[in-house]
Amino acid sequence: MTDTLPEIYCSTQSLEAGEQLFGSATNYEVWFVLEYTRPWGAKAFPESDLEPRVKTRMNSWLESIPKSNILFIRQSGRRAESIRFYVALTTERDQKLYRFDLESYDDLLKFDPNAIIADHEAYAEQRSDEQLYLICTNARRDRCCARYGPAIYRKLADLAGEQVWQCTHLGGHRFAPTALFLPQGVCYGRIHESEVDELFDSNRSQKIYLERCRGRVCYTKPVQAADQMLRTRTHKRHLDDFHLHSVKEQDKNRWQVQFVDQEDTLHTLHIELYATGEEIFTSCLAEEKSPVMKYRLVEAE
Repeated sequence: MTDTLPEIYCSTQSLEAGEQLFGSATNYEVWFVLEYTRPWGAKAFPESDLEPRVKTRMNSWLESIPKSNILFIRQSGRRAESIRFYVALTTERDQKLYRFDLESYDDLLKFDPNAIIADHEAYAEQRSDEQLYLICTNARRDRCCARYGPAIYRKLADLAGEQVWQCTHLGGHRFAPTALFLPQGVCYGRIHESEVDELFDSNRSQKIYLERCRGRVCYTKPVQAADQMLRTRTHKRHLDDFHLHSVKEQDKNRWQVQFVDQEDTLHTLHIELYATGEEIFTSCLAEEKSPVMKYRLVEAE
């Protein structure tokens, strides 16, 4: 008789180890969001069967545009003549969404993303007031996303309909189910079905649902952590309550982060990142464990 090892779910290990949600979101400001209904691989974009010339063109965007990323999206049962394509700008002070309905993927060859970033009037008609709710369900990347993502996708779809999409890897599958709301650029994790209504209402009010917030994607991870700590201390949740003033690395794994509020009051936080002593598999497919790190507030002024 052969013994079999139990399945290890990285999200369960992360939760049991007390790993923090906040300060874990990926840092991007430009998102290319493309409907792609064919099978998703673990590395969805490079493993897709998009024509090489289309891949080359889109890769050139990533190379030339700082802090840019590509996501694939799809909806269960969607039948449409056009291919949906969005560009989201998620900078701290300016969030915008552009929508395009493509006849084929070849249309991307004529696309000029730099003109959108420059707010060129040629793309004014494509500006959209839609809200996008993206839920990672990419089973090939990690089984936690496939295990927990679909239920949140269905629950949100009941509230927001066609604005809700399944998406490829958002980073941090150990925080599954993970979500990204655009154009606000707020990333969430460990979402419970019982919280979806409140999460949805918070987003419609331009507020951050701190209980499940991983961070604003326009910020680096230390700034995400400081933002969460400040909002928790002040009970302020609106997206525009604070703006980043400065961030200074004072020592290894130690930062001074300053924010300004709507009254021009300066808030200074000194934070550090430390090892908890716990180790976990950061992915269900990881072969080695990694140390669990946490941010803590050292001093606030």
